[in-house]
Amino acid sequence: MVKADLSVNVQEMLGPRGPVSQALQCFELRPQQIRMADAVQRAMAGSRRLVVEAGTGVGKSFAYLIPAVDIVNRTKSKALISTFTITLQEQLCNKDIPLLADCMPHRFTAVLAKGRGNYLCRRRLKFALRAESRLFTDTTSELQSIRAWAETTEDGSLSDIRLSPEAIHGTG
Repeated sequence: MVKADLSVNVQEMLGPRGPVSQALQCFELRPQQIRMADAVQRAMAGSRRLVVEAGTGVGKSFAYLIPAVDIVNRTKSKALISTFTITLQEQLCNKDIPLLADCMPHRFTAVLAKGRGNYLCRRRLKFALRAESRLFTDTTSELQSIRAWAETTEDGSLSDIRLSPEAIHGTG
């Protein structure tokens, strides 16, 4: 359990004169966001579970990120934030977390961990290349573009592929 005193005041962080409002040009005070952040912070501090349902525009990301960063900092532990969509994952990694890194009173680091479905499977690519003539009628198959990308990619993450094969998007 974490100390009862809460070092980051979520009302101040998310309030009209707080660091988040100073960092966002289009800041909007959201009382539901503050209530959610307070509930998340208290649940985490008490090692309790919490289920929150909130509509679009409440500011859920900041409402759970601020308490999570605070608790992690105070306990010298780690937190795992799992998203259902890649879109939310990208929002957190490219927008929300960098903004909070400038707003929080203490430093923190964040890393992205992707599931295996986000990476090229080299074994399947080799199989597809061997069976290419049976799989494709077009001699300039998209598979060759994928092969070329696979030879140059640093980590095989599908988010790095710059071509748009039909099979990836489900239109083929």
